[in-house]
Amino acid sequence: MSIPLKVRFGLNVRAARSQRGLTQAKLAKRARVSGRYLREIEHGRANVRLPVVERIAAALWRTPGELIAPR
Repeated sequence: MSIPLKVRFGLNVRAARSQRGLTQAKLAKRARVSGRYLREIEHGRANVRLPVVERIAAALWRTPGELIAPR
């Protein structure tokens, strides 16, 4: 059974954020989203629009594809 895309995206965001040593608050500020929304994304509960995916990816120095790809 495959992991739903929004869950996989959230796990990848959390892993990339940890690798960069960023807090949720710092990443949220860099990506111009609320801290609550970022928490929902990382827990796989948010339906994320493409512009937000792009901003999060840029804030993590990643491509959107890297954050969507299976681990």
